Amino acid sequence: MNEFSHPITDNTPPKQRYGCWTIGGFIILIALNLGVLFWWVFGPDIAVSAWSVEGSISSLTFTPDNQLLAIPGRGISQHPLSVSFYNVQNGMKVRELAGPDTACITFSSDGRLLAGGGMDGIVRIWSMPEGQLIAELERHTSAVSSIAFSSNGQLLLSSGMKSDVHLWDVSTRTLLRTYHTPADSIITHVALSPDGRFVTAGGIGGMWLWNAQDGRLLREVPSSVVAFSADSQLMITGDELLRVDDGSVVQDYRHSKQYGQRFDIAISPDGQLFSSAVRPIGSGVGLLWKEQVPIYLHRISDGTRMQSLRGHRDGVIGLAFSPDGRLVATAGNDGMVRIWPVGIFWPQRLIIFGLVVALQLFIVRRMAS
Repeated sequence: MNEFSHPITDNTPPKQRYGCWTIGGFIILIALNLGVLFWWVFGPDIAVSAWSVEGSISSLTFTPDNQLLAIPGRGISQHPLSVSFYNVQNGMKVRELAGPDTACITFSSDGRLLAGGGMDGIVRIWSMPEGQLIAELERHTSAVSSIAFSSNGQLLLSSGMKSDVHLWDVSTRTLLRTYHTPADSIITHVALSPDGRFVTAGGIGGMWLWNAQDGRLLREVPSSVVAFSADSQLMITGDELLRVDDGSVVQDYRHSKQYGQRFDIAISPDGQLFSSAVRPIGSGVGLLWKEQVPIYLHRISDGTRMQSLRGHRDGVIGLAFSPDGRLVATAGNDGMVRIWPVGIFWPQRLIIFGLVVALQLFIVRRMAS
């Protein structure tokens, strides 16, 4: 037989012959995959969209269809502007409402009314979606700093930067009641409980809680922002969860000491999550340090941090959840507006991470056996 006709023999078992390449390649694939998973679990979430705006924006709200973000306008003398509407997905401005400069805005629960607090001290109400101005409420002697509709849209609460808090009847355009604050207070935030029984106002100097019906001051709390739970039994502040009836602390979820003033607070539509807008102490010092300013989504029931959003350089001064609860918009002191997904939270991510790792290790062991 010709030497070239001899059969080639190899007694190496197939698994050993090809195992080194197969398992080695799989291990490399796993390493890359685990890196991606690690970033998915522990890395910062990525904004859906982001765009820059002129001026400092401390108030923003989604339109009822979740498609647009309404932001108070900053016009010039030749082109006065009250409200601008931006496409949530690409940040393009699609609509404007002309009028005097506006400091804060909010939609009624049914989306049919949009209220804006003017820099001239006048509260304006537009019918939506046509954008027709239907009311002007004049009682404030300074710029309107915060406004809030009642849950049924029949009442409107407003505060002046350096004046008292007013409660309005929306249908009759009449002033129902005034809630008095200390003369040296600067009000930045107001809220009306869903059941209509309580009114709060907060800012530099603290937060005050009144009986909405008779105007009696019930309590003073050392917090600048507050929101109510869906059942009106709890107050959510930037640091604590408090009982409305006696002010006792239910949960303490205060931020790190590096954070300073709280500017805004938002609660998800389902009442399960909240987030507060904060600026760091020493704001404006060092670009690299300023990048490390997260926005946390907390679970209201126990204060657990569910999601971390990073991107704003100098803290956040305004935020809002979309009506469907899938997005949250933030306005930073860096002049940027960002739209974030409200996604799978930390506990779920860690569980999925563990399951994927266990499955891949099981496959590697089976291939190596």
